Amino acid sequence: MSQNHHTRKLGFLEKYYVCRNVEWYKEDICVTAQYNQHIDEVLLSNALRSLILKNTVFALNVYRDGDPQYDAKMNGDNFTVRPVEKIAFSDVVSFKDIDESFGVVELNALSEEVSPVNDTRPLWRLKVYKSSSSKKQYVTFHCDHTFFDGLSAAQFHKDLIVEFGIYSGDAALKFQETLFDYTEDKSKLPDILDSPDKIVDLYNPGILFSLSAIVQSMLLPKWLADGFWSLFSTNAEQKPLYTHLPVQKGAKSNQRHVNIKPDDVKRLRAFCRSQSTTLTPYITAIAMYALQETVFPVVSNSQCSFQVDIPIDGRRYFPDKANDTKYGIYVGAFSCKMGPVSKSTGSYDDLKVPINTLTTQLSSSMADNSPFRYFGLLKYVNCWSFLASKIGQTDSRSTLEVSNLGLHSISHDNWSIENLWFNQTNGILNHFCLSLIATESNGLNLSTSYLADLDMVQTSSRKLVIDEFMALFTTKLLEHI
Repeated sequence: MSQNHHTRKLGFLEKYYVCRNVEWYKEDICVTAQYNQHIDEVLLSNALRSLILKNTVFALNVYRDGDPQYDAKMNGDNFTVRPVEKIAFSDVVSFKDIDESFGVVELNALSEEVSPVNDTRPLWRLKVYKSSSSKKQYVTFHCDHTFFDGLSAAQFHKDLIVEFGIYSGDAALKFQETLFDYTEDKSKLPDILDSPDKIVDLYNPGILFSLSAIVQSMLLPKWLADGFWSLFSTNAEQKPLYTHLPVQKGAKSNQRHVNIKPDDVKRLRAFCRSQSTTLTPYITAIAMYALQETVFPVVSNSQCSFQVDIPIDGRRYFPDKANDTKYGIYVGAFSCKMGPVSKSTGSYDDLKVPINTLTTQLSSSMADNSPFRYFGLLKYVNCWSFLASKIGQTDSRSTLEVSNLGLHSISHDNWSIENLWFNQTNGILNHFCLSLIATESNGLNLSTSYLADLDMVQTSSRKLVIDEFMALFTTKLLEHI
């Protein structure tokens, strides 16, 4: 039985993500790293055991108290966070041989991975791929969102590489099949951390945002379902939002991948600086234009507006709590509705409007913390009812999410990470999701997630519309620099 200092109840955001897990609304998020040295089972097992005993989060799952039929009524209050009893190496780690380098085949397979709540294993897994052609290894950490956001998944590799540095020189190492045993290890395990909303004062809506009587009755779910970020709406010319098929559980996502070489990334960043913007608004606007020119005419047969979401990391506001916020959910989401991209000049000037709008609105949102305060309104919502209300709807998805984990330089002693990939699925929340992460040595990896049904949609010239989108998007990214 778990001791009190190793258990707690869910925070309000964790309830939201537990609902997404148990109701099968969303799959794991993944960050894959290519290390500069070979990793075998002996080294990896010792490194993982040490990592678990230093970070309680890797030993945790969420367990239901009582019957599943009460989940919605209890809104997550019937779940408890506590350590699993045991973690065997073979339960959480798998090795797989692949023919080529890590790429779209693996990304698509990872899109179906789920680390389930209420399971005997923790909420993460590790896959180690070895390419027979390049002899390189690729280590994927995939995890449920309840305890991990994108930067948490990247942080895993930052902490793991330190353990590799510690253990790689020990010739006496032996394989550890048991990575964790609560009965034997509970005295070594740190106290469980509070939920993120209690560690930082980030999600407090305040009086002006709360309006509790309205929030608890009808308006908040309507704001959320229709995009309660509409306060950020920008363009006067509003066309209907892009829609495709009704939202359903278990909708499969597929992935496409683009790599931008290091020299091109430097040119891109320099160009963005010259335009008083950053990479995220620039890439978002390019993606909007490419969708408008390829997907929308075929699927919607008309011009469409965009609901754009850009996750924002909240750790930046609490540098003094860096150690406590390494793992957990510390994100808000800037969101706005935007009209079609103008084509009046046929030049880069057409893109300046959405780029400048996104840049200004994003900067303003980061300054006033409003995306986090809006997330705080979820405290007053029944997550089960809210997410269930999306099923069967055609207009409840955002059009485009762009999640940028930034540039990472990860090394320790003689160990380093040469390349990184970040990918996630659409779930029930968006039509298209761009996931970005970069290294100095291999540039920017951009994974595009889209609903698999789009693979059945062709243009009038019998080309896959998703192929046309990726071709135009890739061309436009570097066209103006």
